[in-house]
Amino acid sequence: MIAQRTYQVGIYARLSRDDERFGESVSIENQKLMLTQYCEQQGWTIADYYVDDGWTGTNFNRPDFQRLIDDVQNKQINLVIVKDLSRLGRDYIEVGRYTDCVFPYYNCRFIALNDGVDTLRQNDDVSMIIKNVFNDIYARDTSKKIRAVRKANAESGKYMGQKAPYGYQKSAQDKHKLEIDPVAAAVVQRIFLLRRGGNGYQMIARILNQEGVMPPYDYHFSSRGEANPYPTNHLWSRETVKSIIRNEAYIGNMVQLKQGSISYKDHRQKNKPKEDWVHVENTHEPIIDKDTWEAVRAMDGGGFKPRVTNNGVVGLFSGFLRCADCGYGMKRNVSHKTRSGGVVKAYVSYLCINYNQSGKVACSSHAISEEPLKAVVLHDIQEKIAMIDIDEASMIKAIQSQRSKISKDAYQLQLTERTNLEKRLGELARLIQALYEDKVSGEVPPSVYAKLMPRYEAETQEKEARLKEVAAELSAVQEITSEAEDWVARMKQYRDVKELSRELLANLIDKIEIGKFHIVDGQKQREIRIHYKFVGWIG
Repeated sequence: MIAQRTYQVGIYARLSRDDERFGESVSIENQKLMLTQYCEQQGWTIADYYVDDGWTGTNFNRPDFQRLIDDVQNKQINLVIVKDLSRLGRDYIEVGRYTDCVFPYYNCRFIALNDGVDTLRQNDDVSMIIKNVFNDIYARDTSKKIRAVRKANAESGKYMGQKAPYGYQKSAQDKHKLEIDPVAAAVVQRIFLLRRGGNGYQMIARILNQEGVMPPYDYHFSSRGEANPYPTNHLWSRETVKSIIRNEAYIGNMVQLKQGSISYKDHRQKNKPKEDWVHVENTHEPIIDKDTWEAVRAMDGGGFKPRVTNNGVVGLFSGFLRCADCGYGMKRNVSHKTRSGGVVKAYVSYLCINYNQSGKVACSSHAISEEPLKAVVLHDIQEKIAMIDIDEASMIKAIQSQRSKISKDAYQLQLTERTNLEKRLGELARLIQALYEDKVSGEVPPSVYAKLMPRYEAETQEKEARLKEVAAELSAVQEITSEAEDWVARMKQYRDVKELSRELLANLIDKIEIGKFHIVDGQKQREIRIHYKFVGWIG
């Protein structure tokens, strides 16, 4: 009866990097040759070969494995054959799902040749699950060893990234060592000098783009004689500049393992807490000196490029002021008046550049004297520092409320929802495992198993998708909280400030918008909006 059926065979072969150490016995060609010869002996027709080279057995989203399953479902093949169960996968629950549910549902026979598994001949299920469990344990132990090796290498100062940071290249003698790339390093040095000179991230990106400087991704592929496959990375951007300025690699330090996989079965990457990062100093030659690094870090978040007058004076607010109506910058003007006793006093004011260039048809003057503006800005800074001293937590919450789309109550509800989702997913994982084991031991009839397992899997997928959404929303709020805390700490450094300086403005303020005068209750009033760095707070 068995020999009468006509088979269209799908031969599946898989090899991971960990398997390569066993040599030719598990090579792709060895697997294909062995299975081809077996099919020829049986007189079966080989419909196609499915090969995943370099894919771990705990990941079932392998491209050719998914193609194999599609062909099973579309009745293109009705017999799947592998060298052994570990080639199919190293997650015993997932392997069992395919051998016990998916393949039988589509009337597809499955053979693991070396393990003696043949679903048509009703092999010993207990023996098969034991092999699957051992394959699963092997994957888990291998994953632990790999993580331990990576951490040890990182802690010893070896570079673990796939490509070197812009400005460096991997040593030809040792891929874990970084060497300076003179061409790109010169660009990195210029970026830091531009930043130290008061240019913002966007302005630096614009300068580099205008000069035709090749951005990092283009440069990386060009240096290898390849074309950049990422069409959105052909220009310098604000984020690219920022990532370079904040990268400790340029002062000779390595900060690695910022991300890691969720588990040995789930290879999605998640951000690790800072305390789990591996930070090693003085691992390679720096491109940027410590003084430049510290100066740039002190003004992190930047300001606009200051305008220098003919006599070399930089106005206190030059580069920080913007017209609230047209968005143009404000021009610094100095007038001199002779006071009693023949004393000449200089009066500094600012007015809208758009108005200055094009007149009233473009905008109004928005003129403002420097002295009252200094008083307003200093008072606002002092007021916020006082608020921080009184109730720091409330200040952080106020920033969160201003920047976040999620209300405090909604945030708490999402925290509760995340906890409930994680709890339910844990329950589902235990239910799936128990159901599979009970089915193998005969405690659960196949009909019950076939009814319950799809429900558990469907609910798992639904809960995982929702958990991903909630986690992203909570992460956004947590990022805002972290930025708010950093801003509060920065503000507290100026607790005793009595006078404004450009260094203070560069550290605290992004821009100041100057409104025009309005008459309110017979009094002239104007709105001045102070945009603080990092948190977007408007004073």
